[in-house]
Amino acid sequence: MKKILNLLLLFTSAFLLTKCSSDDSSTINNEGPLFVNGVTYQIGTNSSGNTYNSTMYSSSTNYKTRTFTILRGSSTTPENSESINLTISYPIAQSSINGTYDLTVDTTDAIATNSAYSICSLNTFNSTYGGENIFASGTVTVVDNGNNNFKLTFNSVTLKNQDSPTTDARTIIGFCQTIFTQL
Repeated sequence: MKKILNLLLLFTSAFLLTKCSSDDSSTINNEGPLFVNGVTYQIGTNSSGNTYNSTMYSSSTNYKTRTFTILRGSSTTPENSESINLTISYPIAQSSINGTYDLTVDTTDAIATNSAYSICSLNTFNSTYGGENIFASGTVTVVDNGNNNFKLTFNSVTLKNQDSPTTDARTIIGFCQTIFTQL
């Protein structure tokens, strides 16, 4: 009787695992690889109570703006936390966010000419890399797959330390494709 009960439990567990995995396969979650200075940047998995990948959207008279935050998956305390923040602003007339955005565009000039601009930063417990165009170079390609699923491709993005830009920089390459929690 005990063997039959164990066998029934095994089949039930296998069914539940199969059922869960087939449900999960309909969404793309945490695909990469994404690298910071040649080291894999572990993309966290959103779950109840843990938001590692988030996005915010706003629009004004002239611009639509979407900000993405990717918190490193192994971030558990403030001392080891690390996040990539990417803000894409594009003209209201542009139908979608899809496109490649240059990080070296001067935001003041972009606003004056009503063209797209982007800002990227890498924030660690001790330092901020990137931010305004004098601290960032490279391009980022954004693809909106619908339902808050985005693919962000970092094309040799170099972010300089804001406190010591001539001696300290981080390079981000690769991509992140995941479902972002809308904030």
